[in-house]
Amino acid sequence: MALITQYLTIHPLNRDYFLMVNSLSGAVDIIDNDDKSNIELLTHGRDPKDINNQDLIATLRERGYLFENAQEEFATLQKIKEISENLIDKSENEISFVICPTLACNLRCTYCFEPEESRRDTKVMTTAQVENIFQIIDQIITERKPCHSEISLFGGEPLLPSTYAINKEIFRLASLRKMSIDIQTNGTHISDYIDLIKEYQGIIDIALQITLDGVRDVHDRRRFRANKSGTFEKICEGIDALLEAGVHVYVRVNLDRGNIERLHEFIGFIVAKGWNKKENFYCDVAPVSDNHAKGAVPDFMPENEIVRRIGELFPDYSEDGNFFRLRLFRVLHHVNEVLKLNSKVDKILFRFHYCEANIMQFYVFAPDGYIYPCPESTGNQKCRIGSFDPHLEFYPEQIRKWQGRTVLRIPKCRKCKVALFCGGGCAMAAINANNNIDDPVCNNAEEVLAEYIQSIRQKIIAKYGSVTSSASDVF
Repeated sequence: MALITQYLTIHPLNRDYFLMVNSLSGAVDIIDNDDKSNIELLTHGRDPKDINNQDLIATLRERGYLFENAQEEFATLQKIKEISENLIDKSENEISFVICPTLACNLRCTYCFEPEESRRDTKVMTTAQVENIFQIIDQIITERKPCHSEISLFGGEPLLPSTYAINKEIFRLASLRKMSIDIQTNGTHISDYIDLIKEYQGIIDIALQITLDGVRDVHDRRRFRANKSGTFEKICEGIDALLEAGVHVYVRVNLDRGNIERLHEFIGFIVAKGWNKKENFYCDVAPVSDNHAKGAVPDFMPENEIVRRIGELFPDYSEDGNFFRLRLFRVLHHVNEVLKLNSKVDKILFRFHYCEANIMQFYVFAPDGYIYPCPESTGNQKCRIGSFDPHLEFYPEQIRKWQGRTVLRIPKCRKCKVALFCGGGCAMAAINANNNIDDPVCNNAEEVLAEYIQSIRQKIIAKYGSVTSSASDVF
């Protein structure tokens, strides 16, 4: 018996029209009330031959909404997975070699996901470890032949005075290989590193992600030093220096109930600084994650509520103004790409996996001599996928747990309507919250998509209003 795909969501645009989103085929269509009624009849078992509008039936089949049976739908799913994997192998085969010079951190952020004992561990990588890491990097690149590879510095806090010497060696070895360097830093010691960054940016691409959670009083309540002193002023000085030097700076704003209401003020601060006019400046907002699902993160705000509130606070929101982007809300990527309401959206493949950790595009090297599959797993003994000190060894069983994690392997994901936009949620969150990599933490993915479409429905109508004169128009 014919059936409507289980990967369908329908979102009201106004009284007469709806946006129909298919995470299986990627189709996004505007339909009217009559079409919606017919689709509901099909969902409840009506034979397609009994539907008056056979043009609609033909379109539904062509666009991947209607299948002869469950077996045909699953075969289509498998085929799309195979195509996606081939595309990743051929054109998206990228590797990030993440080096954590130390797990220590000079801040005590209120929502930090890293355990206190790690942040207090002052151990720094040795020169011998770093040299070994780059030999391993050469070996992996030779074997896997990625189309692109880069060095990423992570922590703890990678840019500390105590890590300067080892970071200088990392910069030197990366430059010999013409590998770009991406740095995720709290930005409090940019002044100590600006000369080193300037020295190498003419040789390799260097980019820094720095977190600012709002204007001074907001930020300093959330991201402070171990002695409780604020960090806002020092970070802003560092950002100014980096932008002046032409270095790419990605400011990240972690949102929750404690700062979202004052996001407007922070945008005003960015404009006053003139950062938004710099071609090398970007700003991304992201939800504060409760990846342990213990309810211990202060002011935690679910992702769907954040998206709803952003829509209310910024009804004329556009990424084109260089103010902030929503690219860290993964479930929104495909719809944004199809609707083309923003000019800065990258082409996104179907998400059978959540992130690069599930296709072995991360190798995370830590001072303890072990290799981890993702930055957030660093230091967790359960997550080790290998060791590099004193010699290289991989743990195949652990690698299979991470590499084989897709929405097809996760029981709760196989029938989720937005599974191929979400990719199964963060594997590390699943381990932390449920002690099971295949028991996902979804972060209300379906609700996030629904809230977002509601927040932009007027823009959809404004851009595509001319097509609503006839039903079943497509993008």
